[in-house]
Amino acid sequence: MVASKSDIKDFIKRCEYCQRENNYYPKRAPIHLWWEVSISFERIHIDFASPNNGQNYLMVVNDFSTWPEIYSMNMIPFLATVKNFGNYFAIFGIPEVVVSDNARQFLSEEIKPFLIETMSSTFEHFHFTLQSTEWPKHLFNASIDVRHDQIM
Repeated sequence: MVASKSDIKDFIKRCEYCQRENNYYPKRAPIHLWWEVSISFERIHIDFASPNNGQNYLMVVNDFSTWPEIYSMNMIPFLATVKNFGNYFAIFGIPEVVVSDNARQFLSEEIKPFLIETMSSTFEHFHFTLQSTEWPKHLFNASIDVRHDQIM
């Protein structure tokens, strides 16, 4: 027997596990349409990716050029994150706006002082939204696919 949409919705409403998991994961934020940037490094998007190979990556994407910088990290401790941000800022300069999801690595008490000190004039423009950093992940996944195709 094929279940109807209403049957599925009713089942999910009655399922204790489904309700517990639904409350555990954050709700999707509405998609935020960003203004068009006019200069390089006016806005960057940052995120972490952890593919199945056990390696973690810090992704930083310049919104103006869509140039990605991807830093390979064995773990995601705040010291490695701060070091990679420091390297990025030393090469490209301090961005006006940084956009991130609300990952605990970016919200931790250890990294906040670094961001406040480094980005003192722009820290108030450190945006945390869930949906705004989806495209760096897609870009990262595409780069993995391209490298895989080149190897094969």
